[in-house]
Amino acid sequence: MDLDISVSGLDEIAEALGATLEQVLPAAAIGAGKAAQAVAKDARKLAPVDTGELREKIRATDPEIKGDTVEATVVAGAEHSVYVEYGTGIRGAESELPAGMPPATYRPDWAGQRAQPYMYPAFRQNRQKAQQIIADEIRKAVGK
Repeated sequence: MDLDISVSGLDEIAEALGATLEQVLPAAAIGAGKAAQAVAKDARKLAPVDTGELREKIRATDPEIKGDTVEATVVAGAEHSVYVEYGTGIRGAESELPAGMPPATYRPDWAGQRAQPYMYPAFRQNRQKAQQIIADEIRKAVGK
């Protein structure tokens, strides 16, 4: 499960600050990386713990510059991470099985796992902080 932090329109920001895109892009990448680290840190705090695997596999990737856009990603690498974030619904419902696999045995009254969101809340609580981190890095780079 991935959560992307993307900063676009950097050419317009550079122009507004009287800077070049070459000055702004690396600074925005540094800021996006710091923002992704903050989101990952809070996602680890918010993630429920059973074995600890989910928390251990939440990490921020290095930011990437793609044209005039910068992206950083927070990854929850445990196989079950998406099921924890969104829940599973009723066990067996809407599951497409590989060809030849016998259908799972389940009772319709078996409840699935309830959602225990940790990624989206971490992003939401860091949204303004992330914007500020990125803006501060850009200002620092262009001397404003």
